[in-house]
Amino acid sequence: MAVPQFEAPVAKSRPATVTTAAALQILLFVLSVVGVTLTLTYGADVTEAMRANLEAQGAAPDIINSMSAGDDALSLVFNMAPGLATLILAFFVLRGSNGARITTWVVSGLMLLCSIGGVGIMALIGASSVDGVDFAEATEAGLAAVPSWYNAFSTVSLVISVLAYLLVIILLALPASNDYFRKDRAPQQIILPGDHN
Repeated sequence: MAVPQFEAPVAKSRPATVTTAAALQILLFVLSVVGVTLTLTYGADVTEAMRANLEAQGAAPDIINSMSAGDDALSLVFNMAPGLATLILAFFVLRGSNGARITTWVVSGLMLLCSIGGVGIMALIGASSVDGVDFAEATEAGLAAVPSWYNAFSTVSLVISVLAYLLVIILLALPASNDYFRKDRAPQQIILPGDHN
């Protein structure tokens, strides 16, 4: 009796779509680290300048004390967590984990919405005036407290982040990526000539 032989599973080569998506995820992590570092460096100056401006405008103490540039510990952890999650997901995406790909879609989609929503909220806050307090003026005072390249970096970083999250979602949904993340089927049985029962 002949013993059936099975085809050895062939290792899948990683498509460029997956490699590019993971590279973008690593870029997002780097931008996150740089952003947190800059916030640690300049956040207190921004907060102080905004609070001083609000005080000069005669804002209520609760409004003044609520103003922060995100340089407190909780804000820094909150800002660093998505970047770290993105880095960890990139590692598993490169290894072909479909669960990591799905989680990446969810995280990237949420971060994309947060980024776009954050821009909208900042635009509304910056253009608003409440109880005679001009928040646009306070925002300008905060921006004046940091080097001009800081504001340029923040804008460019935001645009790159939005585009990168969008591209990661698209790249991991392309057919080449689907094939890479597809589970292998059971090995095919090969029947050699002369192997008959």
